[in-house]
Amino acid sequence: NRYKEKLELADYQMQSLQAQIKPHFLYNTLDIIKWMVISGNYQDSISTINALSRYLRMSISKKSNIVTLNDEILLGKTYIEIIHKRFQNRFSTNFEIEPETLKCLLPIFILQPIIENSLIHGILYCKKPNLVLNIRTWLEDELLCIEIEDNGNGMPSETLALLRNDAIESKEGYGLKNTRTRLQLFNGQNTRCYGKITIYNV
Repeated sequence: NRYKEKLELADYQMQSLQAQIKPHFLYNTLDIIKWMVISGNYQDSISTINALSRYLRMSISKKSNIVTLNDEILLGKTYIEIIHKRFQNRFSTNFEIEPETLKCLLPIFILQPIIENSLIHGILYCKKPNLVLNIRTWLEDELLCIEIEDNGNGMPSETLALLRNDAIESKEGYGLKNTRTRLQLFNGQNTRCYGKITIYNV
């Protein structure tokens, strides 16, 4: 009974954390559509509404909080399509997805908040040319590895240290902290999140 209670608590915590992600994304997208309408860009606003509808249909229709990586990639691509419309294709996206990873299971909305952070804090307000968002997946020692990398603004070493220690409570640290917590609930408290991070001076 005690073990069952722990599982139920973990499931409740997982659902609560995922519920925080969906409104966050929805508010941002509605804000994007608003500015499209204000600027008279009606065709792109219609396309973005259609993309948002498709995104919500894919996410809400899921009966489980656990999905395949294939589903997450489709959600991520739809999100990127929305951002492309808002920022007039200011960046390019490169997907390198090993086919054998697509059936791997993971909590829903794991990729989207990290992609969003990479775009908002790394690419969208960067003045560098040839901005690229790279998303790669592969299997290594029976582990699913996912790498989301951009060549934008980068991150100061001080901010990186705070993120690694869960010391940031503001919006900037929200997506990463939420993702780490949900992965730990999914795989157990001994789960560790690894990443290859390049530090830039900004």
